[in-house]
Amino acid sequence: PRLYGADSRIDDYMLQVYNKQNGEATYEGLSQSFLDIETDVLKCVGNDIQSRRYQPIYLSSCYNDKANKLTIDYLIDNCYANQAPIIKDPDGFIKRVKENLITELKNNEKLQHKDFDTIRPRIEEIFSNFNVVIRGHNDEKELIKANWQEVMRVDKPNFLQIYNADYDVSQSYMRYIELGGDPADLFTNPEIGKYVSLYCKSIRQYNGTYRPPREAKFKPTNEPQSYNTSSYTKILDMQVTHFGLRTKEQDSYKLDDTCRREIGFSKLDYSGVVDDVFRLPYVDFALTVEYNIRDVLLMPVLDLVLND
Repeated sequence: PRLYGADSRIDDYMLQVYNKQNGEATYEGLSQSFLDIETDVLKCVGNDIQSRRYQPIYLSSCYNDKANKLTIDYLIDNCYANQAPIIKDPDGFIKRVKENLITELKNNEKLQHKDFDTIRPRIEEIFSNFNVVIRGHNDEKELIKANWQEVMRVDKPNFLQIYNADYDVSQSYMRYIELGGDPADLFTNPEIGKYVSLYCKSIRQYNGTYRPPREAKFKPTNEPQSYNTSSYTKILDMQVTHFGLRTKEQDSYKLDDTCRREIGFSKLDYSGVVDDVFRLPYVDFALTVEYNIRDVLLMPVLDLVLND
């Protein structure tokens, strides 16, 4: 299941076998990163491709498990309220985020069960000791490039996992092009080359090549997708990996509902601040960043618990 779920190529598997037989370097110590973006939907309301072209990315975060490092790139903009805690006191802000995560872990009945005694210390290590890089940008294009290059050119993990990768990859791709950029800046490592081949529903819609699947009912595995680039990193859709290994249909395939079912965690509750998450950065940007951090860090927890 590990090999199938990771979409590893057969020649990668054969290389592992050859290395073991001939005493060469092994594949031990594989690293993973996890990425999540936030977009300003209110700039151009709608979920269609034409609307999404004009919805800016104002926040992008990536976590690398090998370095236990979280990198946050955000847009400095006066239209967003309460950016001061991040700009003036980032250490204090991150300290509060960590405390909130640890408190919830201690109160999480599912993960406090004895079945998770061996995994729980690793989750505590992520929540309490992750290192943080926070960078503010005045330019959206630079924000997008900075966060993706942190993954593809600095961290260089074996795998980059994104829950609903279609959205995050395609939105980064579309916005970077709309802003005059070359997608190779984001998805490649110049040590290897500049080849970019991104195949998913949203990018095919953007490029005018999309054809709907035969099975109309939505399931993450219905839409074929692949992300092949000149890099050290294989981009995976965590949603597809998870539900591709499970036949039971769910009422919802969203990250929030999947985390509730599998690890007893949910997204950050913002109901006391706004009734619509798209309004959140306009009311409390600091809370929006915490919301994003939580989404990013729940993915490695989900990966540890499920071992897909």
